[in-house]
Amino acid sequence: VKVMMAQDGHKEAPLKPLRVPHRGFSNKKRTQRLQRNITRIIITDFVCWVPFLITCLFHSLEVVDATSLYSVFSIVILPINSCINPLIYDNFIRDKFSRCVKVIWGKAQEVMDLWCLRSLQKWRMSLSQLTDRCNEWIH
Repeated sequence: VKVMMAQDGHKEAPLKPLRVPHRGFSNKKRTQRLQRNITRIIITDFVCWVPFLITCLFHSLEVVDATSLYSVFSIVILPINSCINPLIYDNFIRDKFSRCVKVIWGKAQEVMDLWCLRSLQKWRMSLSQLTDRCNEWIH
């Protein structure tokens, strides 16, 4: 960002460019974050509204009687969309949620690694027992 200002406070002095340091993210990172937010909003809107629109279409074409489904959509599904959007817009909540998911995922990976290690140890033990039995049988 360039700002032009007079030197030495004189109105007649030529203006020289002044560089203002940019705070926070670079423009590329801001654009990427904005694109991700917009994509999330579009996906959640799509997931919440398209089933309702398809149901309305089938109902208007008299393919299906969707009278009972309208209450489900209006009481459950569409308000969920209204609850999700603020969570998408709010960076603080989204960052906390993603940290929680990362912690849970890390713990799940630790459990899986431990399970795989134990399975591998059991397999090695059974393999060594098998080779011992084969050696006994041969000799």
